[in-house]
Amino acid sequence: RIYHPYETQLCEAMQNAVAYRAPKNRHYCRTISLYSRGAMVVGEHNYGLTKYNQKLQSLFGAIIPQSSTRITQHLDRRKTQKRLYIARKYVKHRRKQVEHSKMKEERKNNAKSK
Repeated sequence: RIYHPYETQLCEAMQNAVAYRAPKNRHYCRTISLYSRGAMVVGEHNYGLTKYNQKLQSLFGAIIPQSSTRITQHLDRRKTQKRLYIARKYVKHRRKQVEHSKMKEERKNNAKSK
């Protein structure tokens, strides 16, 4: 289970990730395929792609190619950089300004149409 007491967007994102990995029209409930794909999504979220792949490698003795490791490291770095960028104050401020300007525009359009 994923613990998310305050973040509903995280819940939605995780549901979308599971749906991407295990489409409902191809995977039936209570199958090992659906369970394992859902577990992969949760593991990747909790540990990150690189650490999750390393854990799988150590548990099962699988050999992961160096190219695959570089790709997962790149994806982890990109995700971290995006989180840091989005969390900056001026980015949040700019995002709120855009939201407010859209709401003002909608109000004007609604007032004109009445």
